[in-house]
Amino acid sequence: MDAKTKERLRRLKAMADDATSENEAMIAARRLHALLAKHGMDESELDDGEGITTSDKGTLLVRGEWCQEVMFAIARLYFCKGLTHGQPRFRHEGQGAGKRFSLIGRELHRETAMRVIQSVVRSVYAEAKRSSKSLRPRHVHPMSWITSFCEGASFRIRVRVNELIEAGRKGALEDEDGDKLPVLAPMYDAAQADIDAFLADWKVNVWKPKGEIRSAEAYGNGEAFGDGVALGHEIAQHAPNTLTHAKEA
Repeated sequence: MDAKTKERLRRLKAMADDATSENEAMIAARRLHALLAKHGMDESELDDGEGITTSDKGTLLVRGEWCQEVMFAIARLYFCKGLTHGQPRFRHEGQGAGKRFSLIGRELHRETAMRVIQSVVRSVYAEAKRSSKSLRPRHVHPMSWITSFCEGASFRIRVRVNELIEAGRKGALEDEDGDKLPVLAPMYDAAQADIDAFLADWKVNVWKPKGEIRSAEAYGNGEAFGDGVALGHEIAQHAPNTLTHAKEA
């Protein structure tokens, strides 16, 4: 590969990593993977050579138990594993207090999963607050509505993630152009084995909580919203040798 192409890949990756504009980062990520496919490269070749890794940088504040479960689910969808940590290790200047979330997996898998997680969590919480103002009965406390809405959305998102993973393992997923993706079972199995080995060396345990529902109506509204959030739109970027049809950046 010539120096000009390498530089182009470097710039696209930098744009994909830039959190300033979520939309521009996603566009750059699609172009990056299309260019990799054109040159017969796998996304793992852009890793730092350490394979499965984690990072203290780019951690997210966990808004609640519903949020944590959404984070865990989307991490699995994108070949990663989610972890939560107490604030003494991960809290940095300017960050809110509370439990924080990070990912274990290959670097580009982690970057994609983090983008999707941030988008989904923000949209769920924003819609929960909006619906609290427009749909909440007067006798229901605003926080009870918001919490229950988020739990409903979290439930539906987790169900849909499981369905997407199962479909991906069977080769039943399509990309945005309607082309069939290859069977992803080997990728999921290899990612899980690598992560398990990493965790065994790292000796990490994951705490899994239970959520709380205070309003059945809000929970139902949250379920309905969870049915519509975008989840699997970036899986095609990580499927091997499936992006040769994509246009060059």
